[in-house]
Amino acid sequence: MADLPNTLIASWTPDPRVATWAHKRGFGPAQEMSNNALIKLAKAHKGKPVGLYMWESANHEVYIGISNDSVTKRLRQHVKNYDAANIQRFWYRANAGTREKLREIERELIHHALAAGFTVFNREHSAIIYGDSVFDEDISVARQQEWFADPVGANATQPARKDDSASATARATKQFQKFMKLPSAPGLVDALSLYLAACTPFPVETESEYWSLTCLPGWSKHRLVTLNMGYLEMFWATDLGGNRTEISVGADYQFLPRRLTWLKLRRLGVKKTGPAHAGGGPNEEVLRFRSVDSFINVMTTSPRCVSRLLASRSIACEKDESPGDIGRPTTVCSPNKHCGR
Repeated sequence: MADLPNTLIASWTPDPRVATWAHKRGFGPAQEMSNNALIKLAKAHKGKPVGLYMWESANHEVYIGISNDSVTKRLRQHVKNYDAANIQRFWYRANAGTREKLREIERELIHHALAAGFTVFNREHSAIIYGDSVFDEDISVARQQEWFADPVGANATQPARKDDSASATARATKQFQKFMKLPSAPGLVDALSLYLAACTPFPVETESEYWSLTCLPGWSKHRLVTLNMGYLEMFWATDLGGNRTEISVGADYQFLPRRLTWLKLRRLGVKKTGPAHAGGGPNEEVLRFRSVDSFINVMTTSPRCVSRLLASRSIACEKDESPGDIGRPTTVCSPNKHCGR
């Protein structure tokens, strides 16, 4: 098997606090991030170690992750995809629980690591402002970082919107007029405005090439509107009948709030439904709002809490990075202006 692309630094000194923290939370001994160590771990677990893992970068950043397929396979992907981190060592904690259970444990460990003062790679770089992408050519990394720190404020600095071509306007007008006759349309327009303002990187500049919006698609009589980023649905509204409309949004589960905050959101009508797309990757978490008013209420009363976990998912998709570190898609869905299909 080919050597890993990282470089083990002979003079590198690990952070002893990381090892102590990992030991207290049930991880095994630290192992150097080498091909031999990964092969040894795989053999010790019949070729398929599952559970939780953690690694330390050359700069002492840490990353906490899970795999119910193969931890060694996952670590190899990390060494390749996060090459600039130059991972030096890793820890393993066996756990054959369900993916949902592993995700809950991982989320708590991330919170504890942050509270301990570590630079947690999951959080510092979860927006995937790390490494080059085509998106970086249009929106500089500095602007991406500015946006992630304050999405609403950064979006307010965008240039004026350019007029659409006559053909694009013609395609959209008929469907949009039909959409606006729906009783739920005004509320959905408000909800979309909130989503674009707080959760979409520079929507005026990135429209069409990086995100698109459609409404009343021919393939579903219940879907009212869909906002796509790359190849994934990120915001969609569904007609439940009886004048009831629910909204679903894609989020990064690593940013889900703590238990007490989550209980508050549940009272406001928010429900976690897990991943929704086969290619959504391990960090995908869909939040379902029981009504349009519920979404608007949450976004206006708890904007920082919610917009941050939605924002990290959005910028990852706009950068056309694979949410699951399993390779980069080669195409972006065809641009659909406004609500035209």
